[in-house]
Amino acid sequence: MSKKYNVTKVGGNSLGGGSANGVAVRNPGVTSVTLNAALLSEGMVDPNKKYDNITNYYSGLDILMNAQMAGRLDNRVPGEKIEINNGVPGLKNIVSNHMGYPDQEKGKFVYEIGKEGEIGYGKIESGADVHIVTSAWTGQSLHGESSGKIEINHENLKMLEQGLQNEVGDRLDLVYRYMKNSVEIVRDESSRFNERVETLQNNFQEIYEELIEDPWFSGLTAGGNILKAKINELISFLDTAEKYCLSLNAVLNLPPAELIESILGVNIDVETLFDEARSVLKTINDRIDDIINGFIHIINDKIPLLFKGGTDAFSDAIVGELTAHYNIVDRNREKLVTHLKEYRTQVKNTADSFKKRDEDLAGAISRGSQVGEVGEVQKTNAYPIEESAYMKTRMKIKEIHLNLVFQSFKTNTSAIVIPILGLLKAALSTLKAILEGICAAVKAAANVALYSNIPTAALSIFTDFDEKIRGKIDEILKPLNDAAKIVEGVKDGVGRLIIYYPVLLDRMRPYINEALFTNEKFSNVHKYNFASINILKEMQIVFDDIVKQLSNEKAQAIDLLCNYSKNIKTTMGLFEEQIDRVTL
Repeated sequence: MSKKYNVTKVGGNSLGGGSANGVAVRNPGVTSVTLNAALLSEGMVDPNKKYDNITNYYSGLDILMNAQMAGRLDNRVPGEKIEINNGVPGLKNIVSNHMGYPDQEKGKFVYEIGKEGEIGYGKIESGADVHIVTSAWTGQSLHGESSGKIEINHENLKMLEQGLQNEVGDRLDLVYRYMKNSVEIVRDESSRFNERVETLQNNFQEIYEELIEDPWFSGLTAGGNILKAKINELISFLDTAEKYCLSLNAVLNLPPAELIESILGVNIDVETLFDEARSVLKTINDRIDDIINGFIHIINDKIPLLFKGGTDAFSDAIVGELTAHYNIVDRNREKLVTHLKEYRTQVKNTADSFKKRDEDLAGAISRGSQVGEVGEVQKTNAYPIEESAYMKTRMKIKEIHLNLVFQSFKTNTSAIVIPILGLLKAALSTLKAILEGICAAVKAAANVALYSNIPTAALSIFTDFDEKIRGKIDEILKPLNDAAKIVEGVKDGVGRLIIYYPVLLDRMRPYINEALFTNEKFSNVHKYNFASINILKEMQIVFDDIVKQLSNEKAQAIDLLCNYSKNIKTTMGLFEEQIDRVTL
């Protein structure tokens, strides 16, 4: 190729970048410019050579560069290494970040955020070439050594004026667009606050229903009608058993005359036994009401508190913090834009005045006329950046807030639910023991009536009495056994609820995270602001060069422009820091 075309410049990306650098290492007269270049084979790079003919641009988000740096292998990439701020964060952007370009649209390489028509939809200009910062005067890259000193005259000041529009003004317009889209996303989340709270409340109920898998406990978080119905059924069984016990007592108190002496005094203490059961049942009912009210309290009162917090104890912490911070950032953006417009006007006025003054002086010399007025020049105004008390922990605020409120939610709601469930389980165990006691008393009374000191001959004569007692016993034991089954089932369900409540809380965590601020939208806010601070960093590089070019001049007007340039760069740095708070 060199013989045919006299190759003097080569370039490439990734493995192609490694190949281009390999050519430049073997041919010092060939210039190589690469993007995210791969390593050269071991031994190809001489560590004592500078390789001035090779320039390597690296994307800050490139996985290959980060791997090479981490492995301390970047010494196998020869020449100058320059990091640029292109690309978009995110695992799905690994390939485009490495290549330096996503899909191309209308001559620009852009990354789409969201879908067209949705809130916050927009495009980030992420092509690598857009992020190579060049001099407003020479077009030379400013990432390595700054551009050579130029003469400050009318033509170059006019060029600076135009550069301030193209290299700075247009780029700051992009920052405004990115910020505008971010603010739209935040405002949309704010407008959906009640919806997000309600969704989280529904999530709590859905996870509860999914975990319990017990029809008796279904709907407990919404009123517990099924469980309450079961307790009513239990009361009905007790009423039936009590009625049959009274009937049995009647039979025992009216035996044939021949048996009265043998079984006299045999009776079931119906009132005592069933009053105790009903007392415990009332306790159980109260505990069930307590647990239902506890769940309703958690859903209606505790879940909304998960959102509260932030610097000003916002009811919607993350959204409120972002909104308050963005209000300040937007006011500061307006100051920066005004600051730049005035500066550009000053550059223009200075350039025009230099030209007019020079022409007037020339005319005065040639014609002996007076020198005219300098002309009006934009005065210098101060635009101090407003401090922000918000987003001090940057967008980690969401994770920090989540950790705090989730731990508090676990502790507080467990303190509401678990003790009541423990008391309910204990009351159910007591009721089960009472039911077993009633069954034992019934059987004991029957055994005395049928078998204690009763002559065999008498029993054979009065078989009708025997059958009556046995029939009454069966009538009593059936509702008592049914009641015992209900008690055991409810007790098992309560035990499962005690075991699974911590699991329910752990499963809630990702839903809380999503409800605080939708994850995808939170990531999109980060991406927009990440793109914004990259532009601001690049604009500061431009102003570094402007300051250098305007420094050490003999004209006082240029010295003032130089100082004004420094002020703008400082303002940009402060503004960048505030936007940087809204990144991950």
